[in-house]
Amino acid sequence: MRKSVFVFLLLLILFIGISYSQEKIQIQPEKDWEKIIIVPNPETSLSLDLWLNKPEGSVYKVGENLIIYAKANDDVYLYIFDITPDGQFTLIFPNSYSKDNFIKKDRTYTFPDKPTYSFKVTPPYGKEYIVGVITKKPIEIFPGKKFESMTPGSVIEKSIEKALETLQKSLRKEEGKTWAQKVTYFYVQQEVQSKSKINIYSNPSGAQVYLNDQLQGNTPITLMLYPGNYRITLKKEGYEDYLTNIVVQEGRDRDYTFNLKPVYGNLRVDTEPKGASIYLDGSFKGYTPLTLYNLPANKTYQLKVTYPGYQEKVVDVNVLPNQTNYVFYSLVPLYGSLNINSYPQGADLYLNGVYKGKTPIVINNVSPGRYQVQLRLSGYKDYVSFVDVYAGQV
Repeated sequence: MRKSVFVFLLLLILFIGISYSQEKIQIQPEKDWEKIIIVPNPETSLSLDLWLNKPEGSVYKVGENLIIYAKANDDVYLYIFDITPDGQFTLIFPNSYSKDNFIKKDRTYTFPDKPTYSFKVTPPYGKEYIVGVITKKPIEIFPGKKFESMTPGSVIEKSIEKALETLQKSLRKEEGKTWAQKVTYFYVQQEVQSKSKINIYSNPSGAQVYLNDQLQGNTPITLMLYPGNYRITLKKEGYEDYLTNIVVQEGRDRDYTFNLKPVYGNLRVDTEPKGASIYLDGSFKGYTPLTLYNLPANKTYQLKVTYPGYQEKVVDVNVLPNQTNYVFYSLVPLYGSLNINSYPQGADLYLNGVYKGKTPIVINNVSPGRYQVQLRLSGYKDYVSFVDVYAGQV
């Protein structure tokens, strides 16, 4: 057992017996630790009632409060222990919070008996036994163990065999009529939490739903969730992101409806050369330089820019809220240019066999591609070569 928050209470099986002829106390655990058999002390007139806040053999879930009740038929000293399924023998009472273990005749005592600590069921899982022993006088059951300085749940012995042997020796020293014992048990069960149905809606619908930053789908959506706290984020183009936290309770279905707030931004488009046509999502908007106001923000648009003699520009632009978003494009001509000179000058230029003029010469509006260049000049050998023309380049 532990103070306040969690108390370790997992008990196993104790065998205490007395032989009539030899007055010998027998404590013998079974191999499977599934039962406690106590042979009552036939000489004693003492008796102890020991019970819990649930009927014997009940199931407790992890985290449940455990309350122990005890009543004796005489003024006695009370000791309460537990034995864990893994074979550890631990202390319940007396302890550092409740040091006085003297109880009066026919009075019911409740443990924990003070608000400074509590008993809460914790793993390991299985069958758990609580063992009570009463004596007419205080005795040192486990030599060297000062119970009044130990907290509830403290391990007295890690070996159940050794603990039972020590307990047997301590009780054997007492006269038969001066002690008695009682055992009760319960089961600790691992709590299996059930999911709850959480319906999420939005106005407008179609918003993306993120659960702890993981995309779940679009509204309306139904989520089956275990109890706990969750972070919900809704995202939709043209609207502010909606962030909130929800608490899911076991067995309680909930509907949530979130109203999304629209947001807007501006988009300014400029080009070189100016006067280019602007299309936004396929719709003509005007000529550059151009500012488009109050566009639904948090949204990606297709922007198309066209200008005669220049390559078409198609891009995706994201409009951020509450600001003017700037974009600028230098348009690329559809054609390239050739600037050809020779030494000596005045040579005839043929481009793919077609006469174009004499050097030096600049040929504009040449479609991109590879061309044959031939230069002819009287008294000189013809010059033949190939050049590549790129759009927008000379």
